[in-house]
Amino acid sequence: MKKMQYVVASLLAASVFTTAAEAANFNNEVKTQQGVVAGAYDDKHQVVQWLSVPYAQQPTGADRWREAQQAKKHKGILDCTKAAPANIQYNGKKVLGQEGML
Repeated sequence: MKKMQYVVASLLAASVFTTAAEAANFNNEVKTQQGVVAGAYDDKHQVVQWLSVPYAQQPTGADRWREAQQAKKHKGILDCTKAAPANIQYNGKKVLGQEGML
């Protein structure tokens, strides 16, 4: 029984370390319909993340109350390694965030 527990524990540990090592060596640039976006590997949570990827255009002016419009294409590599400011919201005590964020 102890031998089986050792084998299972060894396989589990190997799979965790393999996954973390593979994720750390990921290609952080991904091509989307709008252009290439660059993400980052989060060591603390051991995940690959692309933050603030624009999925639509900012709803301003006449477009404020209309259906969202597809994000515009961009040239070069868009840095998606940092979170955008929070959308405007009410937390029960005060209004937080910024209007017009996506």
